[in-house]
Amino acid sequence: MAWLMENATEAIARAEGQAFINGDGNKKPKGILRQEIVANANWAWGKLGYIATGKAGGFLPSTPGNAVGDTAATNGADVLFRVIHSLPKKYRARGDWVMNRLTLAEVRMLKDAEGNYLFKDQLTQSGFLSQLLGYPITEAEDMPDIEADAYGIAFGDFSRGYKILDRTGISVKRDDITAPQFDKIYVRKRVGGDVADYQALKLIKFSVN
Repeated sequence: MAWLMENATEAIARAEGQAFINGDGNKKPKGILRQEIVANANWAWGKLGYIATGKAGGFLPSTPGNAVGDTAATNGADVLFRVIHSLPKKYRARGDWVMNRLTLAEVRMLKDAEGNYLFKDQLTQSGFLSQLLGYPITEAEDMPDIEADAYGIAFGDFSRGYKILDRTGISVKRDDITAPQFDKIYVRKRVGGDVADYQALKLIKFSVN
């Protein structure tokens, strides 16, 4: 039974992770990438805003000497600063980056205008804490890879922005009647999820605009 519960819990966690990102809301959570998504300049309640990297399928080159904060994006790192400061202060305080491992590998190589890497590993009592511009990073394998028009990175206060409702926890039911000489084990968990605060989350889109 311990082996069964361990594997069932792992399978449920994978399914939940996929649903929180891409779920369509039909008997499952509605994921952040299944919301209505618009350019941040056109943001309104009920929609998630995005900021473009300025390049289809990637980041702009990291060019030393271009100041972050110019009107036009000139450096691959610009979009990260813009996403952070597109959120009100109350959400930035608990900001978190979400991306998959392949995207993270590319982000680790981004540099600022002076050629310094943006990604930092900080040693804490519990081990290494990976941070990007001072904010922690969560790996989510169901986030898209870097490709043209993909919303590959999310940033924001997910504790406010996305609400998860666990209705019953995990329930286990044994059936040794319908298939004689065999035991069927039904493992069930009911979970709901949806965006609760559209101001708290932003996306990065790998596109020109």
